[in-house]
Amino acid sequence: AVVSTQSTGNCNLVIDERASKITALIRGYLTRALLNSYKAQQHVKTIRDTEEILSGYGDISEMSAQDRAFYDRLKETLRQTKERLHAIFFDTSIADQMTLIANTRSARRELQHKELQGKLVKPGSARKRMVKKTVRQKAWI
Repeated sequence: AVVSTQSTGNCNLVIDERASKITALIRGYLTRALLNSYKAQQHVKTIRDTEEILSGYGDISEMSAQDRAFYDRLKETLRQTKERLHAIFFDTSIADQMTLIANTRSARRELQHKELQGKLVKPGSARKRMVKKTVRQKAWI
């Protein structure tokens, strides 16, 4: 049987389209997982908090020298934190990104397991905060 090149070309085109859709779905899933990692979330929280503080400042020209120095330090902190968040996505190797995702997942599983065992007393208790902090620190490794 002779297969026309036109139908083979269309078949390859359909396969390529499906492969690119699957790849896009996987990349989107991994990007969301990476964004939800403890390390990335800490940077996002720092960025939000710093931007909130900076937005509270009025006219820069009316600031005292001490306030201006503090304002400049906050802006520098904001810049550095944004660079670190950017580095997680674009400068970190894929293997390190996958490790970060895996560490976050295992830390969340561990936290969930401890909550189910009843080792965490109250929702806002100091012990729960301490356990969460320990689990997050393990996820950073």
